[in-house]
Amino acid sequence: MLGSRGIVAAVLLSLFTLLPETGSAKEPLISLRTLRTRIYVLQPGDVEVVQTGQLSDTVARDRVIVLFLGTGIGKLTVADADATGDTITASGELRTRFPATFNVSATSPDQIEQSLLVTGFGLLTVDIGYSSIVNGIPATYYYKVKY
Repeated sequence: MLGSRGIVAAVLLSLFTLLPETGSAKEPLISLRTLRTRIYVLQPGDVEVVQTGQLSDTVARDRVIVLFLGTGIGKLTVADADATGDTITASGELRTRFPATFNVSATSPDQIEQSLLVTGFGLLTVDIGYSSIVNGIPATYYYKVKY
């Protein structure tokens, strides 16, 4: 039997897959179905989520979706995990009582750190990619989400 977190994740995933695709035959946009998407449900005090990913070019993106349950401050960290010089980007939106958007980048060894104020609950959607890869492909990155 699914717990409350499993039910919330299942509903979120089903809503996510119903979103329409856009683009044309000549210039397809990155659709939701071509993004590698990871979904998490977190409550204050949960264990930090730590994951890695690889991207093969500066067009590809990975999407991270986090449903925050409860009030607290979350922290998102994104960094390049290869040799120094690659520039990683994170574009995101936090939907909560006081919504926030961000579009930030960092050239390694620097990393992206974003604080997230959540009141009651929040939905974070982040697209992670590279604007510059100088150390060969695929480029490897990691992200952490703490709540």
